[in-house]
Amino acid sequence: MRDDGPLVQIDDQGSMTVPAELTEQLATTPGTYRLLPPTANLIILQRSGAAKKEKGRVILSGAIERAGGLVDVLQLIHGNQWTGRLSVFSGTTLKTIHFRRGEITAATSNVPEDRVGAILYRYGMITESVLDSALKSCGPTTRLGQMLVKDKVISAHDLFSYMRKQVEEIFFSTLTMPDGSFSFFRLLNDADALPSQLKIPTHELLLQGVSRIDELSYFREKLPSPDLALFRRQPAPSKALAEKEKTVLDLVDGVRTVAEITRLSRLGELDATKIIVQLISGGYMQPQTKAQANEELISTYNRVFAKIFAAVAGRDKAASLVTGVSAFLASEDESGPLFRDVQLETDGTISAKKMLANLGAQPVPAEAQHEFLRHALTELSFFELFFAGEAIGFSDVAFHEELNRISAALKR
Repeated sequence: MRDDGPLVQIDDQGSMTVPAELTEQLATTPGTYRLLPPTANLIILQRSGAAKKEKGRVILSGAIERAGGLVDVLQLIHGNQWTGRLSVFSGTTLKTIHFRRGEITAATSNVPEDRVGAILYRYGMITESVLDSALKSCGPTTRLGQMLVKDKVISAHDLFSYMRKQVEEIFFSTLTMPDGSFSFFRLLNDADALPSQLKIPTHELLLQGVSRIDELSYFREKLPSPDLALFRRQPAPSKALAEKEKTVLDLVDGVRTVAEITRLSRLGELDATKIIVQLISGGYMQPQTKAQANEELISTYNRVFAKIFAAVAGRDKAASLVTGVSAFLASEDESGPLFRDVQLETDGTISAKKMLANLGAQPVPAEAQHEFLRHALTELSFFELFFAGEAIGFSDVAFHEELNRISAALKR
């Protein structure tokens, strides 16, 4: 656990001084607390109301100093078949795993990404607009999952499956916390356990969780950011792909990021990331940042512009093409701002540096910039192909065959 957080001061008279940051945090858990027997370096407060309703006490508490630091604690709870709840804290994050006789029955979290609606969205079961609409319609007594079932957006079986998935995701994210603290409140009476229809084998999730820590650590070295865009490599290897690999590869379009493909594939973070890394290693695709993707897009189109220019220059019509393209670049259509102060270079290409600067100045959301740039460059390429054909004339069959080859390559 980090040692750089706010500090509570206790003087030799027992008076406490609590900083404002912690005061705000403590205000979220009002109530009456009992001080459990302290040690030299640890103080635990237990809510007195809970102690009266639930017969039990805190029997484990400590710090988390690395990912996987809770493995031994979870094995202890499972091995002793304890009933109770394990609360894990990291900063403002609080996640709680509930146990009945050592098996997991439920999990809760104050992190928005752990809510069942977010899980359904992350696995591609609902769209962002459906989720937003459903959340706005939910009232104090209306549960999101039940509303989605009622509206036939998902089935009751889907809801059950993804509520279980929600528990698993909270468990795995808790297991991979790199720092924080924990406490286990053991209930002496099983009847006081949180009612739940779930019973998930703790040992099974632990094995998966430990494997997940190792695999995700490896995969994140290969894919350091979920915001990397993925591009297909050409030509693609001829090796046959499994069904899940095809599903992931079909989603790769040069615009979607790792996170977006993970969601749309409905495979979950671990499985989707594993397949993406395998496809990259197999030569099917490559990752790039959004900035790299935009640079690569301009470079691709510049190769097309250079071919058109060379073909036209070979027929002594370069000046005519430059005049026509200059007029297009100066036009006031929707793509006009992207081409502001952009001119054809001597080889028929355009300045990537200037285009990217213009792109950054546009009031276009970051996630839509790549497609905005692609549309503008496509329009320019179509104009150049049309203008070149008109300038040379249809009598030059060889020239038009060359333009057709350029056009086909552009579509690919």
